[in-house]
Amino acid sequence: MRCENGSCLIDSEGGEIAPGSPEDEMEGRVYAETLILCLKASLAEAEKPADTQPLQGRHGNQPSQKKQ
Repeated sequence: MRCENGSCLIDSEGGEIAPGSPEDEMEGRVYAETLILCLKASLAEAEKPADTQPLQGRHGNQPSQKKQ
């Protein structure tokens, strides 16, 4: 699993780890920490201020309409 541009990407791995083994616990901890970091990055990305340029067609800013 990795975080890219505020999105969490899960890598599938073919190796199997026995449940309850120290490797399994470590793998789960790394997965959880990576997930938390990903979610924090996603949240920070979502909280960024929007572009200052108004979107076409919103709030009456339609260039096709001319005032007469």
